[in-house]
Amino acid sequence: MRLERLRARIFNLPNYARGAACILTAVFCLSTAPTVIRFGLNAELDPVMLLSLRSWLAAGLLWGFACLRPNIAKIDRHGLVHCTITGVYNGVSLLLFYTALTFLDVSIATILISLYPLFVLIFLALRGEPLTRPNLLRLGIALTGVYLLVGPGGQVSGIGIGLMIITTIIFALNANWIQWQLHGYPPLTITLYTLSIAALVVGCVYGFQLIVQAQGLPTIPPLGWGVILYTAVIATVIARLSLFTGIQLIGSGQAALLAPIETLLAIIWAALFLGERLSRIQGIGAALIISSALLLPLWEKRALLLTSRPLNRYLHPPRK
Repeated sequence: MRLERLRARIFNLPNYARGAACILTAVFCLSTAPTVIRFGLNAELDPVMLLSLRSWLAAGLLWGFACLRPNIAKIDRHGLVHCTITGVYNGVSLLLFYTALTFLDVSIATILISLYPLFVLIFLALRGEPLTRPNLLRLGIALTGVYLLVGPGGQVSGIGIGLMIITTIIFALNANWIQWQLHGYPPLTITLYTLSIAALVVGCVYGFQLIVQAQGLPTIPPLGWGVILYTAVIATVIARLSLFTGIQLIGSGQAALLAPIETLLAIIWAALFLGERLSRIQGIGAALIISSALLLPLWEKRALLLTSRPLNRYLHPPRK
């Protein structure tokens, strides 16, 4: 009885509370992924191999669950087309992210990811949502932070920075695409198909890499399998289910408000387990980038409303 009452209370919570809880769960899971991945890269394991096995394992787990609940795999043509597009976005962004981590510290990579809310707002502006002066100011603050982080703050790989910027843009587009085209579809169904397509994209890239290098499958040490299992189950299946559910409940714009928490947690994990430290100037740059994301609740009060008509008009276009 107590369990049933607790479950009833959870499902009776307002959409914003449930959505925020889902996003925070995803944020925690995702914040640990870069540090765990770095453990594998420090062991000189191939990044594309780690990502490929992670993606295939995660997709396999979801399809195994779908065999027990066949309704999960039911989807119409519109949903399948846009899950495919989202999956391609996802696969490409993951490939770029893993590659970028070979050039950048975890701290710097995750700080650059915190530019994601700004790109979300830019994509919303392209859909008709006005890009206000405060948001332009936020963009200026963020760009100043990027300069301090990667410019006078120390020697930072330009290749890594470029890869992370592209990754962040694709991730923002991916989040908005889910909101624009897949609103109303079950989160588990979206996760099943997008992860499957992402696994196919990554697997093709890894297969091509093996052919070009004329190498067989390498032997994976226990550490490598630990990294693969953790990133597949925690940072992929659980994180994506939580993220997609949260986006459907509160929208990609409001979900982006919680992105700075992921950045702060990732920096903490990198400092605790990898010994990474930012210089004083880099710290100022990081603070500016994170602050630019935190300013949104102060200036965009409409984004905090559960049913903001102007915003929802662009986030929820009718499906034909």
